[in-house]
Amino acid sequence: MFGAVTLDHADFTYRFAEVFNGETFHEFIKQLVAKYAPRKIFLVIDNGPCHWLDDAGKALPKQLAPPIALADLFARLAAAKA
Repeated sequence: MFGAVTLDHADFTYRFAEVFNGETFHEFIKQLVAKYAPRKIFLVIDNGPCHWLDDAGKALPKQLAPPIALADLFARLAAAKA
């Protein structure tokens, strides 16, 4: 299962998949974009193979964050929202 939660309303979006790979992750990304457009989406993901996007997903804008602890990242996101 892929999942994402919003910081403002704790809305949970998920997608079940029989396999976890770039193709199924890309389908989940498209689901998020359809649900939350035109808002920006910030994903916090690890470098697991299922998060590697297929060729179609390579067009998605990406920004690499500096290597900081996830707790610190979430604290920064919450502070930026306030």
